[in-house]
Amino acid sequence: MRRLVFFARHNNDLDHFAPLVWKWTSQPDKDAWIVLMSDQLKLEDFRLSMLARTGRVKIVTQAMTVSAAAEFHGRANETTCSPQELVAFLINDAEAAGLIFDHSRSQDTLDIVSAAQLMGVKTVGVPHGDDPFLNYMITINDIRLSEARVSADPGPFDLYISPTRIHERRKTEKWQNRYAVLGLPRFCMEWLQVLDSELKPLHIPEREGTLKLMFFIRNAKYAVFWEEFSRLLAMLLQFPDVTVLVAKHPRTFQRRGGAGPIDVSLPNPSEISQIHNSSRLIYQEADEFHASQLIGWADAVLSLGTSVVYEAVQRGKPVFEIEYLHPNKTVIGAIFPNAKIETRDDMFKWMRRLKKNSSQENFYAPNELKKFRELCIEVGEQDVLANYISRIDEFIE
Repeated sequence: MRRLVFFARHNNDLDHFAPLVWKWTSQPDKDAWIVLMSDQLKLEDFRLSMLARTGRVKIVTQAMTVSAAAEFHGRANETTCSPQELVAFLINDAEAAGLIFDHSRSQDTLDIVSAAQLMGVKTVGVPHGDDPFLNYMITINDIRLSEARVSADPGPFDLYISPTRIHERRKTEKWQNRYAVLGLPRFCMEWLQVLDSELKPLHIPEREGTLKLMFFIRNAKYAVFWEEFSRLLAMLLQFPDVTVLVAKHPRTFQRRGGAGPIDVSLPNPSEISQIHNSSRLIYQEADEFHASQLIGWADAVLSLGTSVVYEAVQRGKPVFEIEYLHPNKTVIGAIFPNAKIETRDDMFKWMRRLKKNSSQENFYAPNELKKFRELCIEVGEQDVLANYISRIDEFIE
C-alpha cells in the first residue's frame, strides 16, 4: 500500500488537505493518515467524517499517535516518542510513503521533516492558503517591505507546492527544482461537486424576494476602516427585504509577545440607524457553518479580501471586494472590474441592480473567468486533483 501522512494544524489545512486525501484514496493501492496537530481540530469535523467513511483514511490526534508510536516501539503507556520513532510508526506497513505538511515552519514540523529525511522518506509542503492580495504589505504590522513578504523560502521540504500563479511570484533561486505550481484543490470544480453532495444547504427563513448578502470579513491582524464598515452595513440595510449575514473570521489575531488575542468589535444591529423594518443583520459565529454553505445560501458575496470568495466566483455568484475599506489591492478586484468596489457610491448602484435582479448572470465576462482560472485555480491543468496526485505519487517513489 502506498501511503500519504498529512499533518494538519488549522481548520484551513483541512480545507486544502481534504480534496487531496479524497482523490489519493480513490485509488485501490493507496491509503492515508491524517494527524491532527491541534486541539482546535475535532474528529467530528464533517470533512474528516466523510474521509473516514472511505475505509482508507485513518484519523488520529497527535497525542494518540505519539502514544501508539511509543507502544509500537515496545514502551506501552508512555506519552512521548522521538520524531524518528513517530515517522517509523506511521509508515511501518507501507510499500512507499510521503509526509504532507502545510507551509509551516513550526518546531514540530521541522523536527518531523528532519527525521523523515534522515530515514529517506520524502516530505512535501502543500498550500495552507493562497494570496488574495496583489500587494505585499497587507497587515497592521507591515510598515516595511520585507524580504519575507516578497519572497518565499521553500523551507525544509523536499518538494514545495504553490497553489496559484499569484503565489508563484515569491519563487526565488533557492527553490531550484524543489517546487511545482499545481493549482488550488479547495476550489476546483471536482471538489466543489463533492462538497455539494456532503453539505446540507443552509436555510434561513426569509420573506419571498429577500436579497441575501454574505459578507466575509478579516480579523484584527488586517487594517480595516471599521467605522466605515458600520456605515456600509447601514447603507445596505436601508433597502427593503435585505438580509446581510456577516461571517466572523475563524481565527482571532494574537498580539505579539503573547499578550492575548485581539478580536474585531462589530456593531450591534440595534446601533445601526435607518435599517428598514423588513431587513436584518445576522452575525455568524466562526465555524458555525462551512463557507460553502454560506456561499450557497447567498445571492451575492461581499469581501474584505479573503480567498474564500474564489469559490463564489467558481459558482458564478457575484463577488464584491470592498476595497475602499482597507489599504490592499485584491486579486478578484484586479481581474473582475465589476467586483472592485472603490466607493460607497459603487456599492449603492450595485444594490439597486441586485434588488431588480439578484442573479446577475453576466457579472463575469468569459475572458475574465478564463484569466482567473488560469492564474488562481487550474494553472493550465483542468484536472487539478489528478495533477497533484500524479506529481506526489511520482515524487515518493
